[in-house]
Amino acid sequence: MYNQSSSGTKEIGYTLKSTSGNVAKQNVAKQTVVNISYTLQAADIEDDGSIKIYRGGSASSDARFYSFSVSGTRGPSISTQPVGASYVSGATINPLTVEATGTGTLTYQWYSCEDADKTNAAAIDGATSISYTPTAAGFYYVTVTDGNNVSVDSNVVEITVSAAAAPTINVSGAPDSNVKVGTEVTLTATVTGVPVPTLQWYSNTTASTTGSTAIAGATSETYAPSTDAVGTYYYYAVATNSEGEATSAVQTIVVKEQVATPAFTPNGAYFETSQEVTLACTTTGATIKYSTDNGATWTDYTTALNFSETTTVQAKATKDDYIDSEVATATFNKVTLDAWTNVTGAATWDWSKFGTKEIKLTDSTTPKKNDEFVLSNVVNYGYCSSISSEFGDAQALKVSGEYAVRDTKYFQGGFVKFHPTVAGKLSVTYSNTGGRTNEDDRRFLNVNGTDYGEGTMNTTAITTSDIYVPANNDVTIKGTLKGDGSDQYLRINKIEFTPLTETTVAVSDKLYRTFASKYPTTWGSISGLTAYKATVIGDNVTFEEVTGSVPAGEGLLLKATEAKTYTVPVSSTLPDAIENALEGVTKDTTVEGAGIFVLYADDTHPIGFYKTEATSFTVGANTAYLPASTSARTFIALDEETTGIDALLMNSEKVNSEVYNLNGQRVMNPAKGLYLVNGKKVVIK
Repeated sequence: MYNQSSSGTKEIGYTLKSTSGNVAKQNVAKQTVVNISYTLQAADIEDDGSIKIYRGGSASSDARFYSFSVSGTRGPSISTQPVGASYVSGATINPLTVEATGTGTLTYQWYSCEDADKTNAAAIDGATSISYTPTAAGFYYVTVTDGNNVSVDSNVVEITVSAAAAPTINVSGAPDSNVKVGTEVTLTATVTGVPVPTLQWYSNTTASTTGSTAIAGATSETYAPSTDAVGTYYYYAVATNSEGEATSAVQTIVVKEQVATPAFTPNGAYFETSQEVTLACTTTGATIKYSTDNGATWTDYTTALNFSETTTVQAKATKDDYIDSEVATATFNKVTLDAWTNVTGAATWDWSKFGTKEIKLTDSTTPKKNDEFVLSNVVNYGYCSSISSEFGDAQALKVSGEYAVRDTKYFQGGFVKFHPTVAGKLSVTYSNTGGRTNEDDRRFLNVNGTDYGEGTMNTTAITTSDIYVPANNDVTIKGTLKGDGSDQYLRINKIEFTPLTETTVAVSDKLYRTFASKYPTTWGSISGLTAYKATVIGDNVTFEEVTGSVPAGEGLLLKATEAKTYTVPVSSTLPDAIENALEGVTKDTTVEGAGIFVLYADDTHPIGFYKTEATSFTVGANTAYLPASTSARTFIALDEETTGIDALLMNSEKVNSEVYNLNGQRVMNPAKGLYLVNGKKVVIK
């Protein structure tokens, strides 16, 4: 009983045993309960006697079981099938017998037919019991019917009747040549005769059937003799029936040790000019031979081989009373390797676009895992067929490490190198090689010996950018371990190199600012903008113009002629350090201590360096500050009355030399203002 649960009229029903094919179905209106009946067949019943019912019909998902019932019986079950047999002419044919169980009284009917498919089956008159004795050769089966008139057929069996014949026997399977110790050998006896002959295998110590020994249990058509020991062994078989006996020819099996297969060193390789190859065999006293023409000719090996062209070499070893070794083969490929190319402009290497093959190097490969090699040469070395142009210029990368490419998503190895002819900045996307819980296992991105970023503890990719690299120097990218600083693999997903020739700095209408660039910069030729470094001796501060290049992060005081954004050249080389009291920061930095001097001005405070009152102060990115002295001084002015800010700033009580005003007159007790001291302009506060 079924219920159609959806809208409209839909086809529902059920299937038996599986969901393939509908046994019973019909169109049913929405929310209508129907009875769908079906007469079970024997084929619908599982082997364990169960019946499985599945929803069916074109709208099977809308079919809902309301109730169902099953009636009937499975029918009789045959527990013992009749068995066919072969007989000699004139022999008595034994009865065919069946055993079955079922409901009610079972009845039997035997049939004869032309073949196993029951062609032209005919009921045998009077053959209605559990046994039937055939009167002639042919095919037979029985139908068993239970009290519910449900029937089942037995297997079809064949009765053959043949004229008596003496046995014949032929044994095959003995190898034509010597066999190696432990090799599996199977001897097979082909036997004829009526009645069916029995079979017995024999072994002997000579090639004779005299003085042999019957092998216990060896009575089947096949026999697998042992080959676990060196020696010569002899076997034969005897077939026997009531009509006579037949003996096979003696089979000889010679078992010998095999010479060990020679080993190449190296076992195949790639080379640029020539390759030396040695051969060795672990079997004492063996003679090694080699061939370079696919086995057409063989030459005794006496000394190391040397190849200057691509060559495939075969090698084997021989020894008296031994089986020749297997033939070993190795190929030595001459390759023309790609040269390392310079990076002359913007470049990107994206391992997600490398290709589809993982390239793992080991100590036995060429190149080896500790070699430094140009990445594009993995094609020449045969590790991949090609490298996608979308990856980037593989010829511009040198790599080292166990993996040239890992999972085709990232590089994992010792390092990546390239050589730019222009200065630039790097952006690197990378991760750890696995999930880490110990902080000492944090891995940093290291470029040319300097760690960058916060490091990585897992395989989630992160990106570190704005890493300056100079022109005409190798750039080495690798990983380092936080715990001991040792080199460690990173998973590098992507490297981007952007040429860098200039940066910018904005100056406000105060016309002064401090500056620290994340790149090395060059000064002295920027129209309207001058850079200064600072020198502090006690409470005395002088500012001196800077020309030439200064390192990245160097703190500078800038003086402009007008408020605007200026272009500052980026140095293409790494400058030497300079002596400078200004401390530069390239990111927001909190400075701890008893106050520092920072550049400041507003409507009531003239431009100058003011001492902070707090013991902790955050200095903004790309600016600079002066460390504080131990004195009570709180302000260092930058006064437009001066003709240059290289003037010395001092407290009046610190002046120990003769002081003159700007007219050259000596001043005994100078007040605050601009004076000359030792030939230098000084602002006394």
